[in-house]
Amino acid sequence: MKTVGVKPDSVTFVGLLTASNHAGLVDEGLVYFNSMERTYGISPEIEHFSCLIDLLGRAGRLNEAEEYMKKFPFAHDTVVLGSLLSACRLHGDVDTGKRFARQLLKLQPVTTSPYVLLSNLYASDEMWDGVVEAWKLLKGSGLKKEPGHSLIEVKGTFEKFTVVDFSHSRTEEIMDILKTLSWEAIESLVPVI
Repeated sequence: MKTVGVKPDSVTFVGLLTASNHAGLVDEGLVYFNSMERTYGISPEIEHFSCLIDLLGRAGRLNEAEEYMKKFPFAHDTVVLGSLLSACRLHGDVDTGKRFARQLLKLQPVTTSPYVLLSNLYASDEMWDGVVEAWKLLKGSGLKKEPGHSLIEVKGTFEKFTVVDFSHSRTEEIMDILKTLSWEAIESLVPVI
């Protein structure tokens, strides 16, 4: 863009930060973020901060991510906090994760996701008492965790599959196909002697 004289805009930087995140190019992402205002006079918006904080969190640079979050000119964002809590789980930082979980619970007291993320954080560090505590907190809140589900499109028709729900009219056929796929996957891993 520079060579042809095209000036990047806000959307360009969202793309650059997202690409940096997916490619694991943390330092490059920081350069892009910092050049927005300095070089191009573009004030970072919530999307830019979110991308940068997620980038730093995924890379395990949780202290830096937290510093940028303190500079966050918007009210604490639940998506950003959830992203940081997941990053804490990924990198085994339970103490920081608990702090983010408390903030998330204050912002989202009527949703189950903070409790589930907190439980996952404890489980990743094999802190089983913490897992039990998180589920007790969820139960005590009166909220119910909805089972996960998937939507799959087949020939223009959407089918909904819910975890541990075998009421679909073609469950038996689906299970047979899954068993076949699983067996084929296992066979492909075992060397033939």
